[in-house]
Amino acid sequence: MTCTIHVLTHSQQALSNQSVTDFVILEYNNGIGGRMRNTKFGSDANGNPYTIELGANWISGLGDTLDGPENPVWTFSKQVNLSAPNSDYTSVMTFNETGAVNFTNIIDEFEEYWTIFEQNAGRILTQNLQDRTFRAGLWQSGWRNHGDAARKAVEFWLWDWETAQVCFQK
Repeated sequence: MTCTIHVLTHSQQALSNQSVTDFVILEYNNGIGGRMRNTKFGSDANGNPYTIELGANWISGLGDTLDGPENPVWTFSKQVNLSAPNSDYTSVMTFNETGAVNFTNIIDEFEEYWTIFEQNAGRILTQNLQDRTFRAGLWQSGWRNHGDAARKAVEFWLWDWETAQVCFQK
């Protein structure tokens, strides 16, 4: 006897809700869950290992507007009263290969160029000009990472990590 169990993931549900029926979902790891995984690391005074998260530690893409689409994981977390502390970006710690290093000056510099980038993007939009890639927009605003690992890390954190969001169309 063969028994097939079909688990409907959030992605499958979202696609099905939009009447999309011909799709393939590819997972990076050998099971469903996206970035969610953990490992044992070190141990407490009693020898019990600590569990550290290696993947999704927060829910991103909550929604851009109050009446807009909401991340279904966020909706579920509210239904089950999941709680967690808010991120405190004023107390961020940064490290390089030698240990703790203060990247505040690089973060501040990126944010100055980001302001220019946003102003340029607004001009492009309002004047109906040719759009450009994010990378080109950063370059034209004056930001350069010069291949420097710390500058690349700041760029990743403040762009790729912070602005990543799943978009659902109605």
